[in-house]
Amino acid sequence: MVYTTDDFLTVLKQEVMAPAKQSLYSDLAFLRQADKVIRGYFVPLIRKMREEFFILTQYQQFTANQANYDIPHRSIARSLRDLKMIAYDGAVPDPESGTRDLPYISPEDSHIFPEQADSPVGFTIQADKIVMVPAPANDDWGLRIDYPLRPSRLSLVTAAALVTSVTADAVTVTSVPSGFSSPVLVDFVQGKQGHSVYGIDTAILSVNANIIEFATGAVPDGIVAGDYLCLAGTSPIIMLPEDCFPLLVTKTAIRILKTMKDAEGAALLQPDADEEERNLIGILDPRVEGEPKKIVNRFGLLRGRMNRNRFLYRE
Repeated sequence: MVYTTDDFLTVLKQEVMAPAKQSLYSDLAFLRQADKVIRGYFVPLIRKMREEFFILTQYQQFTANQANYDIPHRSIARSLRDLKMIAYDGAVPDPESGTRDLPYISPEDSHIFPEQADSPVGFTIQADKIVMVPAPANDDWGLRIDYPLRPSRLSLVTAAALVTSVTADAVTVTSVPSGFSSPVLVDFVQGKQGHSVYGIDTAILSVNANIIEFATGAVPDGIVAGDYLCLAGTSPIIMLPEDCFPLLVTKTAIRILKTMKDAEGAALLQPDADEEERNLIGILDPRVEGEPKKIVNRFGLLRGRMNRNRFLYRE
């Protein structure tokens, strides 16, 4: 089952006994409270399990003699899951031609590595930048950046465009919401429950009736009828595993009842929240039950070796 924000609002209003024409909370105000619950409670809970729920991959080609590269701005806490060097064929990542692990180097140790090296041997972090040590001498390589993508803010279903068909660089939708025009950025969101995002921060090239056009190659693979185009950073699909839905409703209802000064109503829901939390943790962790985890020492003597100025990776 897919839970949209329409489904969420219907159940939430029943939980807090909100009349259809109450003036204290609009639908968007209800969703903003849910966003606070998702970011303040669910993200830390799920991240603590380290089961790869929010991970997205982004590629960045090197620029010759440039050391600093941005950490993806939508990464949770500006953090990284993993970083690898990837060979490039022109402007296209070509991991089959070369993949290297990149060890993290403490900033105080970065001066140890010679600037004349032909490629980075590691990286460090400064503010919101990935800093290659040393800077790459050319653009034959780039970065594969695995990072935890922050769940998108909840939007009304009417604020997103429902996809009906895709042809090359044109996406046909049922209707074009307000605000969709060139060069507005949109996300391609799968119309299924979970954290499935095909692509983010893609600029609209033009809008013609119900057809939204993008630059050549900008439409990611996999988009089908039933998916959504959403303003960047928003989604009408709740970007959590489906099993989180009951607890999200209860936690949001408690938060709203507290803002309404209904302490008694909030207290009545707390035992439900506690039970749902225990059940959810048991469902989400571990994500793979039947197989042992293979431990790999990526920087051990049997896995790879330092050769002058680079780390050679062995399959």
